[in-house]
Parts: sequence; C-alpha cells; structure tokens
Amino acid sequence: MEFSIFQNNVAVSLSKVVVSNIFNVTLVIGGSAFLYPLVVKSETIKKEIPFTLLASVALLVLVSGMALQGLNENLLTRSDRIIF
Repeated sequence: MEFSIFQNNVAVSLSKVVVSNIFNVTLVIGGSAFLYPLVVKSETIKKEIPFTLLASVALLVLVSGMALQGLNENLLTRSDRIIF
C-alpha cells in the first residue's frame, strides 16, 4: 500500500500517478504498433505537436506555482484560473 499520501508527501504520489499513466499509454500504443503498424498523417503531427507542447507548459506552470510565484503553500492563484 502507498503511504506517501498519508505522510503528507503529495509530490511523490502525484509523480507516481503521472509516470504510471505515461507507462500505460506507451505500453498500449507500443503493443498496438508492434502488432499492426500505425499510420500517422503529417498534417495530424503538425496540428497535435503544438497543442501537446502548450498543454505541457500549462501543466508545468500549474504544478510549480510555489517556485514561480514565491508562495508558501500551493494555492489556486489568478494565473491558475486563467490557464483553466
């Protein structure tokens, strides 16, 4: 059983959830591609990569509110609300 959430270590729990989701998605897509090659159009790549990068930057800003804004605790600030 995972005890990091009970020890008030939310960062460890959150990182485990993110890594688990990345691994699961990669495993499913990799297994599918191993059995049957996936065809991706170049126009799809041109549309999806910028949105993926934008979502990654937005997630980074949301997660690092304490470091970027010099807060003492994690709060939903005005910039978080704008991103949402």
